[in-house]
Amino acid sequence: MAKIREKIRGRIRKLRSEAGFSLTEMLATTLIMSMVAAITAAGIPTAKTAYEKTILTANAEILLSTVVTGLTDELGTAWDVHDDGAGRIIYYSADTGAGTQLRYNETTHAIEKLDYAPIEGVTPTSIINPVSNAEHAGLSWQPMVTDAASAKKLYAKYDSATVTKGKVTITGLAVCKKDSDTIMAKYGNKDEIDLIIETETAPGVPAEQTEDGGEG
Repeated sequence: MAKIREKIRGRIRKLRSEAGFSLTEMLATTLIMSMVAAITAAGIPTAKTAYEKTILTANAEILLSTVVTGLTDELGTAWDVHDDGAGRIIYYSADTGAGTQLRYNETTHAIEKLDYAPIEGVTPTSIINPVSNAEHAGLSWQPMVTDAASAKKLYAKYDSATVTKGKVTITGLAVCKKDSDTIMAKYGNKDEIDLIIETETAPGVPAEQTEDGGEG
């Protein structure tokens, strides 16, 4: 009888040794796995947000560079440049003729260009664009940067634009998010630096050269 009992006890010990994890161990493992899953799930949105911000910042820097180049190319070859005192630049463009205008539209959040519009009290001596005044008056402002270029999430802006001695000074040039108006990139970075563009008094003649007593 004692031998039978010993055999039964031996089998029980063997079964216990092969039983695997206890209920307590399983519960502890489940709890740990749940905590790891929760931490991972919480980290994914954070990582995604950081990634999207990095991409958006990079796109903002590219857009700012594109706008600076566009403004410099447009106004650097212009002549007879003046401002209207309200942030609008009026000039003679080699491409579109007299009366070309540039402005920042706060409603559409876009830097816009108008090829030609009659200026009150001013009669252009030469108009490259051979369209009548009536047709010119019906032209619409066109953005310098399309939504495709700005990824539809960004826009370029400036605070003011003035003309002094043939130089256009653009203040507060920056690229912002459309949904929050947060500045993502700024000309001159953190420093308050204006974009200054030298124009011409005639084709190929810098305004500064004429004003200083040079040619012209």
